[in-house]
Amino acid sequence: MFPASVHSQIAYKARTELSSKDIGLALRANRYSAHTTGLSAGKLQRNLVILTGSNGADFGKFRKTIPVFSPLIGTTRIGATEMPELDHDIDLRSDLPIYFVYRPGQIVERIKDIKTLRRDDFMAFAIGCSFTFEHALMRSGIEMRHVTDGVTVPMFRTNIQTKPVGRFGGAAVVSMRPIPKDRVEKVKRICAAFPHAHGAPKEIGIKNIS
Repeated sequence: MFPASVHSQIAYKARTELSSKDIGLALRANRYSAHTTGLSAGKLQRNLVILTGSNGADFGKFRKTIPVFSPLIGTTRIGATEMPELDHDIDLRSDLPIYFVYRPGQIVERIKDIKTLRRDDFMAFAIGCSFTFEHALMRSGIEMRHVTDGVTVPMFRTNIQTKPVGRFGGAAVVSMRPIPKDRVEKVKRICAAFPHAHGAPKEIGIKNIS
């Protein structure tokens, strides 16, 4: 169980030692609002996208055009606050570290729950996250530099253009992890076993990062 007052924030290092159940309880109590890399070993981590009205239908179609970049884990019924593919105890309105509110296309708010924003036409999508395979890589002796440093993984906008659907489109974004050259083939094999978390690397040995 997690220590201290129910109102105190839990440090990232302390979070890595908690069970998935205790992590969920801490999130619901608004006791953690940072990244989740390195947490919940053996569990499939997911990102959550919540959209309104026809945007949900368009995003569902858009996501199908980029399954590697956006592996679908589950969706909600319109207006629902739970997702059958996730644990029954998860409340999508409050059980994440933080919610980014976009209007339109720009982050306008960072909040700890969205109960006051809920609408009857909300539709949510759970998308697989690459944090999932990091535990397998570390068990194999491959360092995840960002986990060592206690920060989230670096992400870059690529020159890979997606096919627009409604309001959705643009360049794909990928995460990047520095890997010793002699471990690359092993990393490819390990990551390929996690298709719901993006799978094997999209590109290797990129030299023109800016």
